[in-house]
Amino acid sequence: MKPVCLFLLSALSTVSAVHVTVTGVLGGQITLPCVMRRDQLKVASHSKYLATSVSWTKRNRTVVKVTPGGILFMSHSAMSRARVYQSDIDNGIFSLRISNVREEDAGIYYGIASYGRSRVICTATLRTIQVLQSPQEDLLPENSKVTLTCVIGDPGQSLTSFSMFRWYHRGVPVAVSDRILMNRTSLHIRRLAQDDQGDWSCEVDGARASQRLSVVGISGPSRLSVYTPAGSSVPLPCNVTYLPSLAVQWNKATRLIPGDRQVLTLSHVSPEDAGVYRCNVTYGGQVMTRHITLKVIQVFPSTPTFVREGSFLNLVCDVTGADADEQYEWTAPGNSTEDQDKRTGATLSLASVSQRDSGMWICTVRGKDGSVGKVEHVIYVHAPQVAQLGSFSSWQTYFILFLALLLLLGLIVIAVVSVQNRQRRLSHLAALAAINPLAVTVKECKEVI
Repeated sequence: MKPVCLFLLSALSTVSAVHVTVTGVLGGQITLPCVMRRDQLKVASHSKYLATSVSWTKRNRTVVKVTPGGILFMSHSAMSRARVYQSDIDNGIFSLRISNVREEDAGIYYGIASYGRSRVICTATLRTIQVLQSPQEDLLPENSKVTLTCVIGDPGQSLTSFSMFRWYHRGVPVAVSDRILMNRTSLHIRRLAQDDQGDWSCEVDGARASQRLSVVGISGPSRLSVYTPAGSSVPLPCNVTYLPSLAVQWNKATRLIPGDRQVLTLSHVSPEDAGVYRCNVTYGGQVMTRHITLKVIQVFPSTPTFVREGSFLNLVCDVTGADADEQYEWTAPGNSTEDQDKRTGATLSLASVSQRDSGMWICTVRGKDGSVGKVEHVIYVHAPQVAQLGSFSSWQTYFILFLALLLLLGLIVIAVVSVQNRQRRLSHLAALAAINPLAVTVKECKEVI
């Protein structure tokens, strides 16, 4: 039998494939390649018996085995995760595919495949890659710190043999800064901010493993300016991401503002309400703070709301708490004839007001990013004759009214005295008639009458 066996072995065309290293991400899918060359396939095609067998082992233990009869065997640990597909075997491909990669899958694999009179021997090293987070919190508070470590599972090699580690945040390469430090396989992030949210990936030999960070913080920039017209209601936002029910403490200067909601609403705002408001949120031992500067917009006219036609009028748009970077733009009523170049600047001057200038004037305040707030001011323009009637509202008018009032009081006094005298005479005549009826002469009666 030995000579026969030696003859059969010599008849086989055996080729050893190049050793390959494959890096797989935990939970992902990898392929350990094993492919028969074209010349071997050509030799196999002339074989009378195209019996095929495939065997993959790891540490001398069978992982997957396909017998010449097409029966598939798999180890218990690789059950339903490791596979050699029959459709690939028919094309001379004996690659081992592993899904849902685990840490224990790392190691060196040996594959032997026979196809007719051809045989190929394959070896492959599988190493796993994952990113671990410390501390392992689902939600990290703003201003805290975190360490991400790229862990390589490969019992056969040391870290010095690996290619260079590359870190990415949302697909963009990570640059070292005073806040982000790199130490071999670890990435240290300090003073976490909202922009640090998302996937952080470690890449080794083209394979990327990721870890997603979720940062609890206050939405928006750390410093915010809010513009509002005087007399309006304005909300000051301090919205906390992921935790909308978290309590907030509000302050203005050293004064504590009652309430713990994430949005502070101020009603009937006045210039005295302008200033810096601070909201503090505590989570995970970290205090998160936002500063909101409230700026109040109002218009100061040079004359009262009722303006005489043809008169001069100044409208000054003022911002309490302005930082000198604001720009102002005036919008005239739809029927106004004011030129566009006269509508910029905080002060709007109307040399000769006309009836068409009546209506709502709007002062828009603009910042670096466009419009930040606006205020409305209504003016009423009266014709000159109407305005002249109003000019009698002077000291002369009040003096004339005073004299008329005195004259009216004098007439009333005279009338009262006259009535009293008449009543007194009638009383006197009645008394004489009671004493001596004949004493009342006709002359006296006439005088009384």
